[in-house]
Amino acid sequence: METERENLPYLATCEGPNAIGIRSGHPMRPDRTFLDELARAMQPGTEGVPYDVWGMYRNHSIRTQLAEHLAQPFADSGISMVIGAEARGFMLGVMVAHVLGAGFVPARKIPAHLFGTVSSTVADPDWQGKNVHFGIQDHAITEGSRVLLVDDWYTTGNQGRAIASIVNSLGGEVAGASVVVEDSDIGDQWNLGRFNALLHWSDDEGTFFPSPYCK
Repeated sequence: METERENLPYLATCEGPNAIGIRSGHPMRPDRTFLDELARAMQPGTEGVPYDVWGMYRNHSIRTQLAEHLAQPFADSGISMVIGAEARGFMLGVMVAHVLGAGFVPARKIPAHLFGTVSSTVADPDWQGKNVHFGIQDHAITEGSRVLLVDDWYTTGNQGRAIASIVNSLGGEVAGASVVVEDSDIGDQWNLGRFNALLHWSDDEGTFFPSPYCK
């Protein structure tokens, strides 16, 4: 399976300022034009919330490029499984898994029903102070699986770390995490492998900026 994935033409690596993306010819590294379009798609928000995360799904071009830019930094990482956290992580995770030619595994919020034996853990408090309980089917992660975590927004990184702990307990290895937005300056301290984020949200400015973690 690994050999087949390596031979897929859209996973060919390119270097230089005019490098071609892994599928449809977009630049490998997101340019400012795309990041501006992505930010505008999520603003303005509604009902007192300054952003609308769902906005990025309504534009086909943005949605397609989004999956590619979340996947691109990990094209040579041998990813065998992408894990998306419930709920929006499911959609993003499936799209990124498709680009990488990898499988998809859901990290569900317990007590959601999952068939078979399930490994679970409770995350440290998220940005709302909630301790979310995540579960993953044991048979979904095998010894030596190379895993990429995908989600739309990381603030504390606590949910990602909780999911990573389950992966490690099942014999997998977390190669990194790729998210659309972060609003923290300590993403490289979350011990999630390589960390990629496209945008940074500033509460002070009330808007998005290119993330310093954008690869």
